Amino acid sequence: MTALRRGAWSAENHQRLEAMLRQPVDPAAPPIAAIDCDDTLLCRDTSYATLRYVESHPDLPLRAAGQALRAQYDAALVAHGRRVAYPLIPRFFAHEDASKVDALAAAWIDTFFARGEIFLRPELVDLVGWMHRAGWTVTVVSASPRFLIVPVARRLGIDASNVLAMDLGRDAEGRYTETLVEPVPMLEGKAEAVLSHYGRPATFATGDSRSDAAMMAAAAHALLIHGHDDALRADAEQAGWWVQSGWPHSPAEAGLGAHP
Repeated sequence: MTALRRGAWSAENHQRLEAMLRQPVDPAAPPIAAIDCDDTLLCRDTSYATLRYVESHPDLPLRAAGQALRAQYDAALVAHGRRVAYPLIPRFFAHEDASKVDALAAAWIDTFFARGEIFLRPELVDLVGWMHRAGWTVTVVSASPRFLIVPVARRLGIDASNVLAMDLGRDAEGRYTETLVEPVPMLEGKAEAVLSHYGRPATFATGDSRSDAAMMAAAAHALLIHGHDDALRADAEQAGWWVQSGWPHSPAEAGLGAHP
């Protein structure tokens, strides 16, 4: 095996990841890597970029166009925490034609990348590539809407079947409903989503927030991309997880101190 790119990995984490990738792989039950998207696989957040875009483009053929979406989301986050706020984002697009939203979202993601509003972390791109070549199953597990995460995952050769993200049901006319598809991949639901989809927990899991903690706790190897949650970092170190610090990160979400 050619060496994993060092990049901005700490020396200790680079050695740990290389050792993990050298382990034999059983093709009948390949190891699973469960990777959060926003501020883990990516730097910055697909959902925030989308809220800004939709509210600043009132000409879009969407009911939510031009509305103050971020203010609604932030108010819910402060008042109720992630459990209430995160599902709001896909529900802003409920009752829209799902194929239309999916196509628009793919174009938005291309725009966000072109503008530099979001970008893939090169270290994670390299890691995913080595995992694919070594025979791992790589899944992206995200509390952002699935229609945003699938176009990101495809840039790394990850098929839509290996994207576990916040999704809405569809009605008989092909419109998104307000009903979330279970298990909902946020907080403890991320671990449940991996177990439900693959029949076993991840071998390796990485994320940056408390929404990823249950998924990381269930994995054989856990890596926290530390941003600004120092309490989570302390918990990670106590649990023996690997911790990567010093990478660019989105600003802290307001009001989460009182909520999970």
